Amino acid sequence: MQRGGHARRRRARAVIATGLAAVLLGPACSLARERDRYCRESTESGFCRPERIAIERLIARAGAHHGRRVKVRGYAHLAVDNSGLYPTQEDCDEWRSQRGLWLEVPARGADPLDRMVEVEGTFDRANRGHQGHWAGAITHVFRLKPIADEPR
Repeated sequence: MQRGGHARRRRARAVIATGLAAVLLGPACSLARERDRYCRESTESGFCRPERIAIERLIARAGAHHGRRVKVRGYAHLAVDNSGLYPTQEDCDEWRSQRGLWLEVPARGADPLDRMVEVEGTFDRANRGHQGHWAGAITHVFRLKPIADEPR
C-alpha cells in the first residue's frame, strides 16, 4: 500500500513541476514569439536586423511593417517640432509631410540637420508625429548616419 502512495506523490510532484515550469517559462516564450513576429532576421547576438526599405514602400505597406526594425534612406530635416524624413529634398522643402515620416530622435541642441541620411529604428504607423501631420514615425532611432547626396 505504501508503494502506491509513493507513486502518487511522484506523479503529483511531476505535475506541480510541469505547471511551475509553464508559469515561469511562459512569459519568456511569449516574448520570443512576439520578437519573432516583428523580427525577420536576427543578428548573432539575438537583436533584430533592420529591414532595408524605401520610404514610399514603408508608407504604402504600413500595416505589414508596424513595430519592425527598419533601415530607411531619405532627406532628413531635424528641428524643434519638425523632425521628418522625406523621400527627397523637394518633398521636405514643399513640406509634404504625408510623403514623409516623423523622426523621434533625442534633442540635438540648436543645430538643425538638413541632409541625406540613413536611419535605423522602429516603424510605428500609429505615431503621426507633431500635430499628426506625418504618415507614420520612426521611433527608437539607434542610428542616424549622414550619407552622400546620391540616388537611392
